[in-house]
Amino acid sequence: MKSQFNTLRATLLVIANSIGTGIFTTTGFALADLHEPGLVFFVWVLGALYSIIGVTCYQELHKIYPDSGGEYNFLSKGLHPFFGHFGGWVSLVAGFSAPIAASSMGFSLYLQKAFGPFMSPVLLSTLVLFAIFIFHGFYSQTGFKLHDRFVWGKILGMLVLIAAAAFWAPWTVSVPWLPQTVLNPQAGQVQAVANSFFWIAYAYTGWNAVYYIASEVGGGSESVKKASYLGTLCVCGIYLALNFILLFSIDTSILRGSPEVVGTFLTEIFGDRAGQWLSVLIAFGLVSTASALFITGPRVYVRMAQDGVLPKLFAVSHGMVPKNAILLQGGLALFFLWSAQFEVILKFVGFALTFCSILSVLVILRVSKNYLLKALAIVFCGCSSFLLLKAIPDNQGVMVAVMGLLLVSAVSFFLGKKR
Repeated sequence: MKSQFNTLRATLLVIANSIGTGIFTTTGFALADLHEPGLVFFVWVLGALYSIIGVTCYQELHKIYPDSGGEYNFLSKGLHPFFGHFGGWVSLVAGFSAPIAASSMGFSLYLQKAFGPFMSPVLLSTLVLFAIFIFHGFYSQTGFKLHDRFVWGKILGMLVLIAAAAFWAPWTVSVPWLPQTVLNPQAGQVQAVANSFFWIAYAYTGWNAVYYIASEVGGGSESVKKASYLGTLCVCGIYLALNFILLFSIDTSILRGSPEVVGTFLTEIFGDRAGQWLSVLIAFGLVSTASALFITGPRVYVRMAQDGVLPKLFAVSHGMVPKNAILLQGGLALFFLWSAQFEVILKFVGFALTFCSILSVLVILRVSKNYLLKALAIVFCGCSSFLLLKAIPDNQGVMVAVMGLLLVSAVSFFLGKKR
């Protein structure tokens, strides 16, 4: 059967997974912490470099372990099956199900912000999830085509936003070649840079999306490589272009601390109506994010089922639509959407995913013979360890979730060995 993923579709998948609400909110808080526009932009550049290093490390892992499954595949084969089990369960809970619930809820909130409340946000989110499940589970060709169009719409919307803002903005702020703080850092500012990097780095997440479906990408490893780099570079270009306009075209004092910094900027330039159109853009962009997660997540569960970690009913042969895995994905997403512990799960997401990324990239230090890649792996793990320490929460429920997944991983690993 012909692959449903060519290089272009895989590239769009990376873009859809990456561009979420972070780009529309993070800069306002970073300005409040750092004050200097040039320094904020410098941290966005660091975030772009961090994501590119991450792609380079994952590409090396893919060359050694070329199957689908992402961290589950890398950890199972490169470190130990137990850690593979843990990575798989983390993907099931934190990697896809909770972010799908968050994206669908974000869609509902932004849409009703644009047009006024007309339905319960939870009910509207449920309808959106159900629609995505139907298309990807039972009308996969149509589902893929609709997904691609949503992603193209997201890209076009971002480009129009950037072009309009660049053309109409007054450009009243000078652009430094390098922020003075970088040349002569102060202790307090170093900590502020670290705090801002934590949030900006997470705004770039999604660059690893293609490695969850690697076996299904037509053209093999070369197409996977092209999709991962093209998608990541596209996201970096959009993020840096938009932030350049935000930070250097107007007086940023009106943007500091704004929870919706792009909306504040557009309202200043175009008036109150601009905020409504931005809300619509964000809402439908989040549909593409939820759809992308519905595509990537079930492919991990298929691999887990093929290896005996999950029941065989979730396994399918190559090229078939993983309906049962998609149903599992949708059911878990609805559980988190309706759960009173939804916020706890979201706090757990960053912690668990960063931990699995560190473990995966550490495999490079053991198996790769390329010393440059080993150096990049050390840089990535160092930055990621910082993010992990920042993400360690005080919330007791999150730590219970971590211990619960470790216990489930141990049980599934033991049962797998028995079989």
